[in-house]
Amino acid sequence: MTKHMKLLWVAGAILLAVGGAAMASNMGFKFVPNLALSDPNIYDVSIPLNNNYATLSDIFADISASPGCTAAGVTVFAPDQSACAWLGPFTCNQPYASGQGVRVTVTGSCTGWVIVGSHNPAFVHNFAQADPFIYDVSVPYHTTQTDLAGLFAEIPNAAGVTIFNPDQSACAWLGPFTCNTALAIGQGVRVTVTVAGTNWTPSHY
Repeated sequence: MTKHMKLLWVAGAILLAVGGAAMASNMGFKFVPNLALSDPNIYDVSIPLNNNYATLSDIFADISASPGCTAAGVTVFAPDQSACAWLGPFTCNQPYASGQGVRVTVTGSCTGWVIVGSHNPAFVHNFAQADPFIYDVSVPYHTTQTDLAGLFAEIPNAAGVTIFNPDQSACAWLGPFTCNTALAIGQGVRVTVTVAGTNWTPSHY
């Protein structure tokens, strides 16, 4: 099985935490998240490293311009967990940084948002500060890792890898006997590390 065909099989076979589908062509991607539950349910979404979004309001506008979709909010967190949330005019807007995971809420079921982008194999996540500082990151749609434990093992000096369900219940892999679950395509993750200045280059097919 070629790597390209294997990626397509993975995209079709995995039940996505954000309930969507990914289509790949070489290193380009289209991801269609199924945001089935409205605000206050929250979806942590991975964005391709090369994308068309300059600011949080760009992501918000793209969701709302998609068929059947209306964005309620797009939020990012700094490592100290201070938040910037674009909810519409006069709320917090800032540049969208490549590699950030975003937290999205919608006013009703949204199945028409298409995220378009491509991977940057040279990109390196830099975790400048150690636990308790937290990083919300985007994971490549074609990651070689299949679960939280695998991602934890790949990230140098990892302290924890956590995902959140839309109802904000969490699964956190911190080591043996903690919570492990499948790593779904399009799922943003929260990462903590034990050593400041840790760099991580995500693996991919």
